[in-house]
Amino acid sequence: MKPMKATRILALLLSLGMAVAIAGCGNPNANTPAASTEPAPAASAAPAEEPAEPAATEDIHADIVVVGGGLAGLSAAIKARENGANVILVEKLAMTGGSSMRSGGGLGATASSVQKEYGIEDSNEAWKELWVARQETSPAESLYPDWERVDWLIDYSKTSIDWYLSLGYAFRRPEGFGVDTVERLHFPGPEGSGAVLTGFLGNKAQELGVTILLETPATELVMENGAVAGIKVAAADGERRINAKAVILACGGFANNPELLQRFTPDMAGYAAYTVSSPGNTGDGITMAEAVGAVPFEDMWVIGLGLATPVSTAASLYWYGNHLFVNMDGARFTDEGGHYAIVYNDAVYRSPGGSFMVFSSDAAFAGHVEAAETAEDAENVFKADTVEELAALMGVDAAKLAATIEENNTAAADPFGKPDAIRAKLETAPYYAIKYYPQNMGTFGGVKTTDNFEVIDASGAAIPGLYAAGEVCNRPFYNQVYMSGSALQLAGTSGQVAAESAVAYVK
Repeated sequence: MKPMKATRILALLLSLGMAVAIAGCGNPNANTPAASTEPAPAASAAPAEEPAEPAATEDIHADIVVVGGGLAGLSAAIKARENGANVILVEKLAMTGGSSMRSGGGLGATASSVQKEYGIEDSNEAWKELWVARQETSPAESLYPDWERVDWLIDYSKTSIDWYLSLGYAFRRPEGFGVDTVERLHFPGPEGSGAVLTGFLGNKAQELGVTILLETPATELVMENGAVAGIKVAAADGERRINAKAVILACGGFANNPELLQRFTPDMAGYAAYTVSSPGNTGDGITMAEAVGAVPFEDMWVIGLGLATPVSTAASLYWYGNHLFVNMDGARFTDEGGHYAIVYNDAVYRSPGGSFMVFSSDAAFAGHVEAAETAEDAENVFKADTVEELAALMGVDAAKLAATIEENNTAAADPFGKPDAIRAKLETAPYYAIKYYPQNMGTFGGVKTTDNFEVIDASGAAIPGLYAAGEVCNRPFYNQVYMSGSALQLAGTSGQVAAESAVAYVK
């Protein structure tokens, strides 16, 4: 059954209190951190008779309204409903899931019951040590991370895992990912990716009685007597108001809003097209909260996901790591097999304007060669019989590119620390280059909150009735380097805590 549009859902809500949810499913891909998925089909129970639609001026009511249907929003809605609140969740897209649905679905957690079940030894201290080391690679100074909040998230992660288990969700054996070898990422069991996680939560929300309104974008927070009193939403037949005692903003970051990228992260604005973030992540929560006095974070950034190319046949080559990346001078600038967030930052600061993936016809690059030879993109793929000719096609310094390749071929140890296991010599013509650009999967930023995820104003006071969760308030946990598995864990955990805070306020 296809998701129903906002006007139809609102009519059903007013007359029958019907709940609508999405059952997410997609192509599992445990080998990439951001596997693309097809839109998930809806799962809902249609009434025997359809009531007449209400007039556009009629309002609806709830104890708590959650804005956004990704992992943070679904977790918040379920937790609030478990605690007795009447909950409405609005989602502006035609499906729930958000960026979490497009992810690998791995929640980072330490010392969890699932790890213990499989005999995996891990600790808060181990993850914290890695977290500190990663943030120290950030290329710029920052006020963040707030280490007290990081400690809280790491410590709470095992509790969050147990809560999902209590809902009936299943995890497979935790895994490492890439250069992070500790089995700390809790993926769906027995198999699957982020769509399995969000699909399960969508069904659970429906089962518990959460009302989910699809294609219902929130446009404005309603304030009365200095407190949040609901939201306004756009519907096909006009603007509607949903009255509520509390609102939880869980509508993601701003990766798909070029204007906000230019405002908050101008260095990233030129790469706006290269994102795997949900198309719904346009900063709505930030701008709505700002309009009622919320304070955006000072130095926002993006969640780097390595490099991407407009050449479709070469989309997966980045993850091989054995090639070379060079900048517009023909020089390497990163460990191509390093953590994707670090490679991203290196590209932004050391290779402005994009970079080139360079490889040869040696056997180690058989997949690369096939991708280049089958590409239908002459503008971004280059081939030549000599390094000097390749440099001319790329528009880089020939002597520098030749020296870069020579160093790669002869150095006893890689100057950027690339492991020998993925090093490869470039010796056999023809030589190739493919254009690549920094790619993100979201943003670090949003609006400031208390430790209980109450949104605060410029004085530091909580705005009564307003809460935030997930990417709309994730800045305190990072400098400029993402931690694998942390975004989903933060989304789920902050959603749970925001819901508990909102329920306490409502009661």
